[in-house]
Amino acid sequence: MTPKLIFASVATSTMMLLLLGCSDDSGTMQAAQSQQKAPCQEAIPQWWRNSSFNDGQDLSFYHLANYFTEFREAEQNLCLDPGADLNQLLSSGLSVDAADASGRTALMQALIFHEGQQPTQFIDWLLNNGAAVNQADNNGVTALYFSPNGVITELLINHNAEVKHRDANGRTPFMARLAGNGITEEETQLLLSQGAEVNAKDKYGLTPLLYLTSQSSTAVSPKSIVGVLVQNGADIATTDEQGATALMRATYAVEFSALAEALIEAGIDVNATDNNGRTVLFYIVTKFGDFYQRNSDIAPGDSRNLRPILDLLKQADLDFNIADDDGYTAINYALKADNTNIASLLEEYGATP
Repeated sequence: MTPKLIFASVATSTMMLLLLGCSDDSGTMQAAQSQQKAPCQEAIPQWWRNSSFNDGQDLSFYHLANYFTEFREAEQNLCLDPGADLNQLLSSGLSVDAADASGRTALMQALIFHEGQQPTQFIDWLLNNGAAVNQADNNGVTALYFSPNGVITELLINHNAEVKHRDANGRTPFMARLAGNGITEEETQLLLSQGAEVNAKDKYGLTPLLYLTSQSSTAVSPKSIVGVLVQNGADIATTDEQGATALMRATYAVEFSALAEALIEAGIDVNATDNNGRTVLFYIVTKFGDFYQRNSDIAPGDSRNLRPILDLLKQADLDFNIADDDGYTAINYALKADNTNIASLLEEYGATP
């Protein structure tokens, strides 16, 4: 059996049997399920510990990270207990910080595939056995950038993860978490308390606030997180390289309504213009225009219903008739695209063709 056979298998049952050194027939599968667990030292094939495995031996921990996250019950099913088998691998000369071609280590891989509330046993084992928490991949990204939740973030910080680290694009771990999945108000507070810079800018001029309002962000309770950032001194008027404000960028975010409400409450200038002289209203027409063109009757509770947002903008004194550098207003663009539905809606709020 060669290492390649182990990872070529795509069937979960086949892969589990291969790791056990078993065949793929159903009889063997049933026998394996019914038999008592084999001693842990027999569960991992000899080649895992074979020093002649060349480059593969440096990738063993990387593959194990993938393995542990793919099979949630690994400790029970295959007797791969971080207190035994992995220590044998470590004592055989394998490096716990070995990286793949992209520079990613087992710790990074384990974090990437970690989901929800699943146990952190393998992550704990890596950290407790000296995994370099601040080792960077080829893009300058460390483990903290891959944290999937606040519990893991705190765990990494407790192992001296550098909160102020910068990757090749000038991003901090704080920016990465705000742009990623599931950051909470509590995790935001934690990172700020550990030195995360609220107005740090990456090489493109993006700050944490602009990352929070990006398209990829799925923050939990983004409105409260905006409040935390502002309370900690976030520059509400910051813009990206195109001059787009956080409010403009938020039009493409999953939680546009909540973000818009929070930003308006924080005092963002709703009449600010980007490098082309366009206000947030132009972004709204661009983002929601096609949807309104296809739907003339939109339910009040639909998240794409613009009336609540337009009400907020009107209360904040948005000028619905500002023209951009080309002399066009938002309603002009709507009519130019034959989008009569959204144009009619804008007229209700005072926009004039």
